Amino acid sequence: MKDLIRQDVVRTNQEFDYFKKQSTKDMLISLLFLWGKTYPEYGYKQGMNEILAIILLVFDTERVESENKDWEKLSEKEIAETHLIEFLFDPKFVQADVFMVHDRTL
Repeated sequence: MKDLIRQDVVRTNQEFDYFKKQSTKDMLISLLFLWGKTYPEYGYKQGMNEILAIILLVFDTERVESENKDWEKLSEKEIAETHLIEFLFDPKFVQADVFMVHDRTL
């Protein structure tokens, strides 16, 4: 399954510099493989890479770079009132966020 995913990912949106980066390809491969292993009854299907690529592009390019926050030390109210955008677009959670959105789209 990983070889099939890799074949598709290396061809995904190569007209854009973002998708030419090895780190982007690695993230796509990792996320698609995890999804395929999580749902063995469906497995990976050609075309899933195209859906995931758009989701990853949005989440990864919209992330908010800020000092590392220890979210567990802040109350939910404080996060909601003063740090919501930072919390929602924290780069530490990009892969998890992308996986969850992709998981809900299929």
